[in-house]
Amino acid sequence: MDDILDKISPTLQLHTLKARLSSTDYIVTKIAEGAATAEQYADVIQQRKEWRAELDKLGGGSVIYLRLDDAGYLQGIVYGEAFKSEEEETLPHINGLDGLDLSGVRMGAYQWDGEKLNFDEARYAVLLEEEKAAERTEAALAARQEAVKEVQAALITEQINTLSVDDATALRWRVLYPTWESLVGTRVEIVGMKCQYKDQLYKSMQAPFDVIATHTPDISASLWTKIDETHAGTIDDPIPYSGNMVLENGKYYSQDGVTYRCTRDTVNPVYNALADLVGLYVEVAA
Repeated sequence: MDDILDKISPTLQLHTLKARLSSTDYIVTKIAEGAATAEQYADVIQQRKEWRAELDKLGGGSVIYLRLDDAGYLQGIVYGEAFKSEEEETLPHINGLDGLDLSGVRMGAYQWDGEKLNFDEARYAVLLEEEKAAERTEAALAARQEAVKEVQAALITEQINTLSVDDATALRWRVLYPTWESLVGTRVEIVGMKCQYKDQLYKSMQAPFDVIATHTPDISASLWTKIDETHAGTIDDPIPYSGNMVLENGKYYSQDGVTYRCTRDTVNPVYNALADLVGLYVEVAA
């Protein structure tokens, strides 16, 4: 093998050798058509023989080595001498698979008799049942894992409002909080209880109160306020205002393309449009 092939992987060697043979196929054609003689291209013909020999070693030819278990059943195949390990020097080999179906567990049902591979129907039935049993076990394990996830999620959702966290942390955990819809018909017992509604996070402003289907968080300013800590509240990063929010003195809010600065705390959530609160709680930012 030349120096270039010595420096590359067996797989790349195989492709390189095939490319070299392909690039000199025209010479074979010329000789076959009488446009040239073998003597004229003796060096190339010799090179092609050497390339083909190397190709056979790499599995580009038809020699296939068999990996067998102790009972002679096929466990794997090795295409070419170059891919055998030192422990596999004595592997039996064949010159082709002759159309054998080695897909799935069928491979393990072929048994070597010293000359050829024979398909064992009984062995295949056992392997097929083992595969199905493994699939059932895997499916059961997957179902169990999914059930565990659901239980964990349910427990987290049930208990998360017992944790005292700031609004920024609550926003990061938003998807873990119960949905407002799941609370309808229940009673909120604590101030600061959080829930999700239309991809927003709200917290209760008072307690106790009953959660009624018609009193959604976005229109129930006395009961809920939206948490928005994703914006700095500066003139460059105003807080988007969508109603039912507590406005803080000195912070900036935006609505309908207009930025406003809060001039005094609202204390309680407000629902009015910011334009209607100019002179009361906000002013248009300069």
